[in-house]
Amino acid sequence: MSLLVHAALWPSLAVGSSALGYITNGLLQFVARAFCLAILTAIGSTFGILTGIILYPLGLGYHVNIYTGRFYAMLVSKFLGIEYRIEGWEHLDSRRPCVFVANHQSSLDVASIGSCFPKNTVIMAKKSLFWVPFLGLYIYLAKNIFINRSNRSSALNTMEIVAQLLVKYNIALWMFPEGTRSRQTDNSMLPFKKGAFHLAIAGKMPIVPVVFSTYGNVYSTKAKRFEGGVIRVKGMSGTLTVLPPIETETVTMGEIEDLIEKTRSVMVETLNEISPPPQTKKQH
Repeated sequence: MSLLVHAALWPSLAVGSSALGYITNGLLQFVARAFCLAILTAIGSTFGILTGIILYPLGLGYHVNIYTGRFYAMLVSKFLGIEYRIEGWEHLDSRRPCVFVANHQSSLDVASIGSCFPKNTVIMAKKSLFWVPFLGLYIYLAKNIFINRSNRSSALNTMEIVAQLLVKYNIALWMFPEGTRSRQTDNSMLPFKKGAFHLAIAGKMPIVPVVFSTYGNVYSTKAKRFEGGVIRVKGMSGTLTVLPPIETETVTMGEIEDLIEKTRSVMVETLNEISPPPQTKKQH
């Protein structure tokens, strides 16, 4: 079992003491908090671009993600009353090339990732995002990787190249194997796609599973809920568990399905351990 090594990243806010805690109407609270999140995202993006403009020419582009992520997560923590507790912090210290795989729930994931984003780690983004104002510039300045997902053959070739680059420059990659937001409220995960595992095997890099507890009870666009605070039933805290690496040095491409199943099973089991009880259909 991993050891709880980092109880809180920032000073916590008491339940209901966030900047928008005075709003009691559910729908109004959702709208107000969603608007606030959008503003905070714009501020975080601007910070990221400015940081990238400074660090990229100095050859420090790989540090842009972690600085921007920490800043953005701090904003969300302070203004929306969400705090993160990280279990297994030692596994986030990527001193060697590896592939971080995490469950993907909603737009709130960006702040969750920011709270724990590892050093010397990049993300993979759709090539089309390069043309999105501000976002494309940020992704480029932070030395993240663009991939053409519409062409499967091209995507697999890119994975081979990316694996070589990660090993060459001793950096890690963060990916969402589900491929899209699950928006789940029942402590489940979508089926995993092969990309992250293909890359890990090609580069003989370990896979490091990262599991965010279900936060449908805090943020749900379907239920128009955005209460901020309780992600795990343990005061006002979000919970993230980082599991020990799964080695791939002896795994072949023919065993990729077994690797996917092994990784997904341990992540789903952990998700159920650290999350609130599943919500019933009546609560959706």
